[in-house]
Amino acid sequence: HALSSNDMSGLKELIFECGEYSDWWRSFFCGIDVECWDFIDFDPCSLQVIDCSPDSERILGLHLSSQNMSCTFPEGIRNMTELQVLDLSGNRITGYIPDWVGTDLSLLQIINLEKNQLAGFIPESFESLDSLVQLKLGGNQLQGGSHCICSLSSLSIVDISSNLLSELLPDCLNSSDLPLAVIRLSNNQLFGEMTKSIQAFNLVELDLSSNEIYGLLPTEVPASLNKLDLSNNLLTGQVSPLLMSSIEDLFVFGNNFDCPLPDGLVGCDTLSCCSCRAGFVGNSSSDCTLCPVGTFSATDWSTECSECLGGEFNAVAGATRCSACPQGSVSISSRTDCLFCGIGTEPSADNTFCIPCPDGFFKSENMTECLECPPGTASD
Repeated sequence: HALSSNDMSGLKELIFECGEYSDWWRSFFCGIDVECWDFIDFDPCSLQVIDCSPDSERILGLHLSSQNMSCTFPEGIRNMTELQVLDLSGNRITGYIPDWVGTDLSLLQIINLEKNQLAGFIPESFESLDSLVQLKLGGNQLQGGSHCICSLSSLSIVDISSNLLSELLPDCLNSSDLPLAVIRLSNNQLFGEMTKSIQAFNLVELDLSSNEIYGLLPTEVPASLNKLDLSNNLLTGQVSPLLMSSIEDLFVFGNNFDCPLPDGLVGCDTLSCCSCRAGFVGNSSSDCTLCPVGTFSATDWSTECSECLGGEFNAVAGATRCSACPQGSVSISSRTDCLFCGIGTEPSADNTFCIPCPDGFFKSENMTECLECPPGTASD
């Protein structure tokens, strides 16, 4: 059987649009010999990059990854209405993903367009691809949101990482009906509050790293979840040891969690996982501790506590500043309290100890400093 006229014309158009100088065309077939494009005495289904039906009448798969193709999205593919696998990854395909991919190629099971130069939005027509199992669009310049993944009943793997998505997180993460096993949406500009409960019972991997997600870590995750990457976001609060024990690979560095953190977090050997808030200090996220009495730390991320200055004190651990000693008193050496200078003494210049009044000066009870003796009198 010969390839159907629709698929044959679509293949010729694909070659004309993108294949003239591509690696697969030169390696497997005609090169730039346009006379060869009539496919005389040649079966395109014999090419390693093309899958055909058993009767060789329809093209079922195009495997054109990393083939040096440079073109806009090839219109010829539109004729291949029985197509199940479309892999154009790792080329230089520019422009937009046309809407007809989701309408005319309704039998698609795998779409791999990652590592191209595609822009614009993910077509809404993708929501009608009921047979789609894998959707890989990472490494492009796609905008908008990723909500189409919530409508695809067969979808198992989705990767739209390293794009320009900038809408809210998909709201189906807390749906138990979500069939997805792998979700990769890292390195975008997605924002919104992290869901408290991830209910997708098939989910094995969820990567939302390097976005603008805020709020607390989820308190409920499915038993199937092995990898959760929420690094480099805006998350706060506590990291639960229970969450750590239920997920094999948990990545949370680059957030602003409360310290100290539980031991054993992946990538948490520095303060990249949490901030030692003002009043705390530490050299790693696992030993972030309160500043002791007599010291303070005024800013987050402090690596050492500062001692209160002379004339200041602090009697509470975890202080963000020291208090001034009352007038007429000095701070004791531990800087944890103040001591009033007695009769005939006053604070030194640095307010760290009491010194006698100079000759001709006096200080009696309830006075805070030495005063000059009245005329005709002298100090004892």
